[in-house]
Amino acid sequence: MSFRLRHLETFHAVMSCGSVSQAAVSLHTSQPTTSRTLSEFEREVGFKLFHREVNRLRPTPEAHELYRAIHQNYLCLDQIADLAHRVRDNRAGSLRISAAPSIAMSVLPVALKLFLERFPGIGATLEVRTPQSIINLIEEGEIDLGVTAANLRSDQLTIRPLMRVQGVCIMRRDHPLAARKSIRPADFDGYPFISLGKPSVTRQRIDLLFEQHAVQPNIVAETQNASVACALVSQDMGISILDELTVGAIPMPDVTHRPIIPRVEIDYVTMTPRNRPFSRATAKFCQVLDEIIASAAHRHLPGSP
Repeated sequence: MSFRLRHLETFHAVMSCGSVSQAAVSLHTSQPTTSRTLSEFEREVGFKLFHREVNRLRPTPEAHELYRAIHQNYLCLDQIADLAHRVRDNRAGSLRISAAPSIAMSVLPVALKLFLERFPGIGATLEVRTPQSIINLIEEGEIDLGVTAANLRSDQLTIRPLMRVQGVCIMRRDHPLAARKSIRPADFDGYPFISLGKPSVTRQRIDLLFEQHAVQPNIVAETQNASVACALVSQDMGISILDELTVGAIPMPDVTHRPIIPRVEIDYVTMTPRNRPFSRATAKFCQVLDEIIASAAHRHLPGSP
């Protein structure tokens, strides 16, 4: 048996208000219409709901029992309506982000702080992943937004340019190259070099730079982790090239950096699922992220010369 929503609304209103006249007011309808709808509902359920007395309806025990069941569903509907209002007003929702370590430790925390100040009811998660892992998570619907530096192509993703950063040469403050204002490819000759792993976009840019200028780097160590590269440089094992976001996110007092000429450029992108619309939370966060980048608030790099 299924009931019409209007019948349920009318019965619930009469029971809640205590009279047909008050129920009609709450339903924004007339008293005769409310009485007629209530009678239809009573015939539909197949048992008596009210004892009708002069100018009064007295609910039967069965009516009270039915009202309790309906009222519980009304509470759920109220919760749904409240959630809908909070989502509409950006006071509820969730945001799941996966990002490369460099941007997860630099720009994204600044953007998340501002985002959550503006929309405190939204829950956010931020995790660090490799580019391929980020792609997999988006395609599987596990995250809403990916942010990374990579040359990516996928029919399943919408890829949007976010920002361009520069690669910089990092070295100890007492290293001979620290006396220079900028570093050229030929300057790397003869110095031990800490290289990033080959899947890294920064590594790809570095290899291209060295190839174009016929430089044979003296690679003494290789690591997938930029923090490890910084630590090795700090131990005077050699010099390295990292992007400026990474350098700014890993403050090391005995390590400095210099720009490279010609410039080594690394592009960061955002990734979202192509076959699933933006959530309101994702759209709002991307707006905040664009604001942060436009303001260049992240541009201060510890260790600048």
